[in-house]
Amino acid sequence: AACVNDPDFTWVLTKDKTTQNCTWLTAHRKVALRRKRYCGKKKIAEACPQGCGTCIADDPEFTFFLRKHKKHVGCEWITRNSKQSIVDKRKAYCEKANIAAACGETCL
Repeated sequence: AACVNDPDFTWVLTKDKTTQNCTWLTAHRKVALRRKRYCGKKKIAEACPQGCGTCIADDPEFTFFLRKHKKHVGCEWITRNSKQSIVDKRKAYCEKANIAAACGETCL
């Protein structure tokens, strides 16, 4: 099976009644805590293999904000441009837990 989150899968958090999807698992610096808390649930683990880190791939729905450029970008942004630029971007962004988790393939 491919390492892809089910884009239609959602669940409701008991604490605040918000509806979340697989991308939510990696959309925060507390990615390890979220994975520990939710990926033990069979339905979430099966629907969110990339979000739960059971396989390595980039989440196509994940974006992060670049303050300097005032825009949201996806994992593919890290590997754009020159080789030196890519090395620098990987060092700068792949150290952040949520980006490393959501951009697993890019940050390998």
